[in-house]
Amino acid sequence: MFLNPISNIQYKPKKGHKYRLSYKKTIRNPRWQESSTVINDLNPFYIRQGNPDLKPEKMNEILLTANLFNFKSSTTFSGRVLYRHSNGAIVQSIVIDDDFVRTRSFQNSGSREQLSTNLSFSKKLKGLGIRYTLKNRNSYRTSNSIINLQLNDVTSKDFFASVLVENSNKNIVDFKIGADYSINKTSFSLEEDLNRTYKKQTYFTMLDYDVNKKLNFNTQFDYILFSDNQFESNITLPIWSAAFSYNFSKNKNHIGKLLLIDLLNKNVDIYRRSTTNYFEETTSESLGRYIILSYTYRLNKAKKKKRKKA
Repeated sequence: MFLNPISNIQYKPKKGHKYRLSYKKTIRNPRWQESSTVINDLNPFYIRQGNPDLKPEKMNEILLTANLFNFKSSTTFSGRVLYRHSNGAIVQSIVIDDDFVRTRSFQNSGSREQLSTNLSFSKKLKGLGIRYTLKNRNSYRTSNSIINLQLNDVTSKDFFASVLVENSNKNIVDFKIGADYSINKTSFSLEEDLNRTYKKQTYFTMLDYDVNKKLNFNTQFDYILFSDNQFESNITLPIWSAAFSYNFSKNKNHIGKLLLIDLLNKNVDIYRRSTTNYFEETTSESLGRYIILSYTYRLNKAKKKKRKKA
């Protein structure tokens, strides 16, 4: 029997300002694959088995949120801070023999902690007719991992930041330009060879233009860069797409569309994987450049009859 208390406090000092503080305790029971007694040896180099002696993981969580909106200045802010602590954390236990055969199981070991923040700020510049949005996310996690009967302290740090600029009046033209940057650092106290730093940068722009009442043009360009300290090569992906839409009737029942996907023919599928005894990179060709031509006919909806007032 477990007692799981929940508490919430909300404060609204004035219109458009809201703060909320909450606490809750939860119990996470072992999943079936974590506690199963069945040994999965379909892959002879990766044997998986559960631990029927696992105990439930107890988690405590504190969450603080803030939402602020100022109508006069067209300013919006939202913030979120989360702290989570787990006792008797269920962690993986991996043993690697001399033939590089991995055997994975689970144990209750130590604690797991997480501290994360999520911030967003947006403001409209009325004189310029644009709006800009700034976002930031951070995360700090600590946990344990058992490798070859040795307890590793695993630390993971995540950082994300983005900026977006767009026009505020979107009646005819919708234009956006921005950039994203994210980085993940994972470190092990004993198995330092597994330490990994992964970075991703994205630069993008989008234009949606109503040429007239019937013709619409849309285009988007993304430039993505990947880097990883465990792999020699960095990867860049320029992706450009466009679309045309034409209404053949006033009521927009007949619509033709022409989609041009990956005009530069540079898109590829990349999969990178890191494990306790090897790093793997898989690159495969995607569909590449292609064109879609479509026609849509929408049946007219029956007009609703006006109700007579009693």
